[in-house]
Amino acid sequence: MKSIQSKTKSPTFPSAHLCFGGIFDFDAKVERLEEVNAELEQPDVWNDPEKAQALVKERVSLEQVVDTIKNLEQGLEVLKGFLN
Repeated sequence: MKSIQSKTKSPTFPSAHLCFGGIFDFDAKVERLEEVNAELEQPDVWNDPEKAQALVKERVSLEQVVDTIKNLEQGLEVLKGFLN
């Protein structure tokens, strides 16, 4: 199977090429997490329990992705320190 790579660089990881950006677009995930948190802070969101529940579920999913990537970045920085 042929590998597909983009020549566009990642803003988060400049040495990495963007490839299949969708689920791994870290900056978009962080931005969406901020939007979801802002929506959940609105008192009237709880007037629609289904919408509120969907937002909470989305927040949990986004937090898992964002936290995982942040932890990986921190681990890479620690490893870089050992190599230098």
